[in-house]
Amino acid sequence: MTKTREKDINANDRLRKEFKATIVVGLPASGRSANIVRPLSSEQAAFVLDSNEMNKLIPEYMGGLGACLVHEEGKMLTEQAFKEFTRGSMKGVNLVIPVVGYDADKLNIKYILPLLDAGYDVEIACTRADAATCANRVVARAIEGGVFIPREVVMSFD
Repeated sequence: MTKTREKDINANDRLRKEFKATIVVGLPASGRSANIVRPLSSEQAAFVLDSNEMNKLIPEYMGGLGACLVHEEGKMLTEQAFKEFTRGSMKGVNLVIPVVGYDADKLNIKYILPLLDAGYDVEIACTRADAATCANRVVARAIEGGVFIPREVVMSFD
């Protein structure tokens, strides 16, 4: 684990319960985590609810080689965890949720309305990057770290 990742995890040791939620949207490899998610989660003492991080808990992930294989299972686990923040023991804990894409209807149904119903103040943050740049970053990450994201996923947002 890198020092940055250890620091991120340690920052989450003291989560605040202020009913703040920020949904960070953008393309894969658009800079969501580095530019918005990590700084915001640290500033607000917020939990980062990220399906990519959930995937890493599944044995078949295999350090990123099985990222596509565990995608659906990771989504289901993330949805279950989300319910803890809207109806369960984590209700009210500040949240930062990185999301791939910009579909307003899906964001409303999946995140915004349940968070509002649970009493959260909800903000949306967006990273902008063109699909070609993101595709290049995805390829570089696959080579460097072994995490493969299908080209169609990136190019579908162009």
